[in-house]
Amino acid sequence: MQKKQLLFFYFLLSSFISIFAQLSTTHYIPPITSDNFDISEQFIYISTPSTANKDISVKTIGDPTNDYNGIVSKNNPFLYRIVETGEDPGDAGATLDIDGDSQLAIPEDLSNTLITDRGYIIEASDVVYVSVRFRSNSTYQAGALVSKGLSALGTEFRAGGMAKFNNESQIGHLTYVSVMATEANTTVVFDDFSPGIKIIYRAVGNTPITTPLL
Repeated sequence: MQKKQLLFFYFLLSSFISIFAQLSTTHYIPPITSDNFDISEQFIYISTPSTANKDISVKTIGDPTNDYNGIVSKNNPFLYRIVETGEDPGDAGATLDIDGDSQLAIPEDLSNTLITDRGYIIEASDVVYVSVRFRSNSTYQAGALVSKGLSALGTEFRAGGMAKFNNESQIGHLTYVSVMATEANTTVVFDDFSPGIKIIYRAVGNTPITTPLL
């Protein structure tokens, strides 16, 4: 089977060592999720070290009619807001999509399903930084994910996570992996799980998991 390049996007508390590796002309943002619809306000922050204006394009996967074009520079970073349908992501007064089911955030029960209409691809005329920032419904918690851009592409990844003891339900605690293929007809295999690990919302079997991505 021909190996295809994948973008691995892992949600966990992490330290990002190489700042320069975050600069890229293309960034892939697959969907994120949470336990109990806990994600509220969501933003994509785009910046560049260049003092000159750089063109950016935020492409909404599955719905090109909502693609957004803008300009960013060192002194004028761009805040892309995840807003309700029909609103302007660049408008500070736009109504934010805060129900945990948006172009960026998906409900937890969509885990272990093939999704073709969520997430973003961000392209720029020169290298830019891209990070995802969001708040919880409680307003006491927040999170941020930093895109590595094209340097994040690969065919094999390792992930570590915090599993629930005895599969107990603990509101607000969820470990997951979100993967986006950058080429059509890519097959992804999830394996080498620790003994006893159970995958939620998986009707048949546990591991390994083999998933074709379109």
